[in-house]
Amino acid sequence: MKKTYLMLFSISPVQAYIEQARKTQDLYAGSFILSHLCQIAIKESKISEEQLIFPKFDQNEPPQSLSNRFLACVERDIPEGQDEADILKAYGHSIQSAVKKTFKAIAESAMLDSSVNYREQVANYLTIHWAFLPFEEGQYAKTYEELEQLLGAIKHVRAFAQLPETGRKCAICGERNVKFYRKNENDDRIEKGTQSNILKQRKLFTNDVHVVGYKHNREFSPKILQPGEGLCAVCFMKRGAETYFAALPEENRVEYNPDFPSTPDIALLDALYDAHVDRSVWQGKKYEGHVIFDLQEQNEDAVRKKYADELSDNVLENSIAIANELDTEKVQPSPYYALLCFDGDSMGKWLSGVYLKDSQRKNLKDFHQALSAKLMGFAKQVRKYFKDHPHYGHVIYTGGDDFLGFVSLNSLLTVMRHLRAEFDKLDVSDFAEPDKKLTFSAGAVIAHITTPLSEVVKWARDMEKAAKKIDDNKDAFALAVLKRSGEIQQTVFKWREGETWIPDVFDEIIKQIRNEKFSGTFLQNLDKEFRRLLDHRDNWKPDHINVNHFDTEARRLITRSYQGPADAKKETVVTMEHMLNQLRVGSKRSVENLLFAFGIIDFLTRKGAICKSSK
Repeated sequence: MKKTYLMLFSISPVQAYIEQARKTQDLYAGSFILSHLCQIAIKESKISEEQLIFPKFDQNEPPQSLSNRFLACVERDIPEGQDEADILKAYGHSIQSAVKKTFKAIAESAMLDSSVNYREQVANYLTIHWAFLPFEEGQYAKTYEELEQLLGAIKHVRAFAQLPETGRKCAICGERNVKFYRKNENDDRIEKGTQSNILKQRKLFTNDVHVVGYKHNREFSPKILQPGEGLCAVCFMKRGAETYFAALPEENRVEYNPDFPSTPDIALLDALYDAHVDRSVWQGKKYEGHVIFDLQEQNEDAVRKKYADELSDNVLENSIAIANELDTEKVQPSPYYALLCFDGDSMGKWLSGVYLKDSQRKNLKDFHQALSAKLMGFAKQVRKYFKDHPHYGHVIYTGGDDFLGFVSLNSLLTVMRHLRAEFDKLDVSDFAEPDKKLTFSAGAVIAHITTPLSEVVKWARDMEKAAKKIDDNKDAFALAVLKRSGEIQQTVFKWREGETWIPDVFDEIIKQIRNEKFSGTFLQNLDKEFRRLLDHRDNWKPDHINVNHFDTEARRLITRSYQGPADAKKETVVTMEHMLNQLRVGSKRSVENLLFAFGIIDFLTRKGAICKSSK
């Protein structure tokens, strides 16, 4: 007898696996591997497109980013006399086994033929949950709610394998023992004339480590394992994932990028675009951004020596040629870049049907499929947007209601505004209450290329959380700047104040200053003057100070800083006053939040500009 079930399948951990990273390639590989595992799970489940509820996509053209779980209606044949639970367990375990087998295969391809015992770390890493509930038409909403609760209860009972490890911990996750280590120059000197295992005894604290030579080792290039770097098997497999994806048969081939741009590469995008450097060079990743920035502080011979063993002759020569071209064009690249993330607001309530019309709550399944299809379509648009504008940045993942990607500094506000405006076009009015629309909240962090990537990722997530705390309705963004000096500025706004997009206000103020209609000193002076008047609670210290005093002083400073044509002064000053007023109102009466916004605008004006050097 055939029976229908609602099935929910989940792979974890997600955020930890993706975001425990030292290099941009780690971030990208973690996301790509998890998406691939979810695709394997869906394929192994042998469900049709009609049975798959979310994520909803054409299985002949799977998206590059998939979430860590899927929901589907499945049919199982339950022969008379056989235990229903056993049949469902066998089905669930078959999907789970396929996922773990693939994860193991990726690890084995990355480790090559290493004799080190890494398999236990890999085997114990993934946690996979799945649940089934009998499903009858007309009972979808009730069954879905119970299924989510059931899977949540299963996740709260955390069964784990004890894995006692004594030894040096991984440089990325800090959780598991080092299994792969590359000697640095000092290690080579220490081991000369001593026992061969002295490094393992004194520095790695275990013999169960695959040690790679400092130079001239063909096993793993410095791109995969840097001198002095020690990684566990789980983190190392992200570095070597290229081997697995390159070996897939043609019918299963996926578009894995083994040369995901580094943070210096992202920071350089504005300069490369402004200097009209040949796109085929920088879009094809035929250069190394670290070389170009190093050439600003070191001579060419020193840079050549530094990268001689790490880069191919072609990449090194291209990088030096680009640096010379930027110098000829008198373009000074900014060493800052941005990391942007967003997440759909109240998606749990949307999926549970809270925001649906009363008449549509019985059609929750149709809504789920329609919503998932729209989100997958949006994700596809986002990838196309970045592909059409290669100087804007690069996507780590985009699942429709969530996103993580690197953005060039000059493009940040444009990208933020565009993505949020396009998300507005996702129309669910056939299902939703009239006053409910899909929204997302975003977090962005601007950082120097020398800032540890793990810190940048943490700040991006913290900013996303800060945006979601603005109020119960959310629909906000938070922006932070991590200056190389150590100073940190952060500000939070709703996306819109009335009909005006706040990122557009930021952008227009920046343009006015860059076009030399105003000196940027008025922003710095506003910050200096009014920060002195704040107490520890972000209130004016003298009670008589109010917004009228602020507006009056802002008008005075704006007028003084005007340096455009005299006949346009009055109108231009009024426009600038209006924009500052929009920021003040949008800052929800938090004075420090407003002053930080001024500081960030001033920073973007100066650091985001493509500076023409005086050479």
